[in-house]
Amino acid sequence: HYEANSDDRAIYIQTEKGKLKVPTLRQQEKADSDKPYYSLADFIAPKTSGVTDYIGCFGVTAGGKIEGLMKAYEKAEDDFMVMLVSFLSDRLAEAGTEYLHEKIRKEYWGYAADENLSIDEMLKVRFRGIRPAVGYPSLPDQSVNFILNDIVNLSNAGITLTENGAMSPAASVSGFFFAHPESDYFMIGKVGEEQLEMYAKETNRSLEEVKRWIRN
Repeated sequence: HYEANSDDRAIYIQTEKGKLKVPTLRQQEKADSDKPYYSLADFIAPKTSGVTDYIGCFGVTAGGKIEGLMKAYEKAEDDFMVMLVSFLSDRLAEAGTEYLHEKIRKEYWGYAADENLSIDEMLKVRFRGIRPAVGYPSLPDQSVNFILNDIVNLSNAGITLTENGAMSPAASVSGFFFAHPESDYFMIGKVGEEQLEMYAKETNRSLEEVKRWIRN
């Protein structure tokens, strides 16, 4: 885990390389009128609070041997086994992330040491904290993987990144852990032109480049 604070929609993480900025987007389409327009930065204490907060970073993969197995089945033209191995490897990576998150809640961070949930309760996300993954609805900018790689060096887990920020092996998951008691999963939804322009300025990129990374 790393010390972190937020400033509006940006999360600043203190690493061995210095302070790194993780830009986030704010939700613009509400699914529930009783909830605010969320940004992941809302779940990290703001700089102005004077509180030092923490964030976790992760990269989990089912392993490179999976891709070799899939290629063998592709060569044998066994479409069913290709589909089965692909499905199971994706689930394995997700299960690894689920296990790591449980260890964080109950042991490493220990904020829910007495947690005792059934499988059904875990699937219904009855635990405290979230683990949004890069490329998922609340963190749609795939280029965040490059920042994450600067923080934890994904190659330590056997993961490499393509020029598009995609992970290899494909059965891999990367993202962040938040422990805020009110943290919740949400969907950014369609990002308006005004926020895209702001995001481009905040990330020192052109509007066209930002639109390539964030596809509405």
